[in-house]
Amino acid sequence: VQGHHNIKKHYGELARSVFITTQDKQILKERLQNRQTDSKETIELRLMHAYSEMKYINSFDYLIINNEIQEAKEAILSIAKSIPYAQNTQKYQKIYKQWDKNNSN
Repeated sequence: VQGHHNIKKHYGELARSVFITTQDKQILKERLQNRQTDSKETIELRLMHAYSEMKYINSFDYLIINNEIQEAKEAILSIAKSIPYAQNTQKYQKIYKQWDKNNSN
């Protein structure tokens, strides 16, 4: 979330953001426990942070619910592939100016 705010502050609408989460807190907790890499205290801290970040979910451009890793991966790739078409406003302005210039002749 902090990185998201910094990027949006610097790049504004040129940046696109994706919030990735699980369907609910219990699923995230089970995934963290199944990894067996963190202590119970660390898992609780991570869950607290995840919960506090949820209040910023509406400030992101896209939301992906990570139920299946392959589906989430495909969603991210789809978003990434669409960005050059959706975000190239400078190119659109150049094209419009060219059309407008030709229309004046």
